[in-house]
Amino acid sequence: MELKDYSYAYQHEASLALNQVNYKVRENAVNFVIGPNGSGKSTLIDALTLNTRLGKAAGRVVGPTNNNYLYITQYLPLLGTVRCSEITRFILGNVFLNSHIDLGFLENRVDERVLSFLKHVWHKKYNDLSGGEEKLLQLYLFLQSQKEFVVLDEPSAYIDRRNVKQLFDLIEERLKQQTFLIVTHDVRDIRLVPDSFVSVLNQGKIVSELRGQDFIDREFSQELPFIYDFSEY
Repeated sequence: MELKDYSYAYQHEASLALNQVNYKVRENAVNFVIGPNGSGKSTLIDALTLNTRLGKAAGRVVGPTNNNYLYITQYLPLLGTVRCSEITRFILGNVFLNSHIDLGFLENRVDERVLSFLKHVWHKKYNDLSGGEEKLLQLYLFLQSQKEFVVLDEPSAYIDRRNVKQLFDLIEERLKQQTFLIVTHDVRDIRLVPDSFVSVLNQGKIVSELRGQDFIDREFSQELPFIYDFSEY
């Protein structure tokens, strides 16, 4: 996936949301995109996934073939009184083509950490989970998808760091068959994936691109007020 000299302006907007952006998603890798609110991150994602509407675009886009992508946003609405087992059957039923999924069926089909989490919440109602558990359930289930390109918007928000580490471990294990584009404001996420690629977006332009380890070594986050570093807490 790639943008070449790509610009985009929303309908009835004089300013450009993206301004002559050249950006390439590295395949089978974690690609972080960081930037302040309003910098163009959502527009970048929409452009890459061919979802821009009612605006004026210029430049070239190479998007995912045959809509072979998954976009997991910050907030995914689910029915609060539905049990986690039913949510699992609904989501994974489409992945495994089986509407009668139980924990035994999943034993050798999902990652051990995912199975352990599902055992913990299986009989609970969705609205009985904590905010972090709700989000983790959704992420763990949707990440079982076989889509080649996965976009995650603030995946670590509201999740405790122990589970964030497990989430990123799962993401790294899936890099052989999937490519990830992750929007984050938390520098700790980048520290978990030093082999990643980091792109800094500001005012509709890519202003810096570097490897995750370089970002960490240079303490680049100190130059970016919109990046949060909670390591002292």
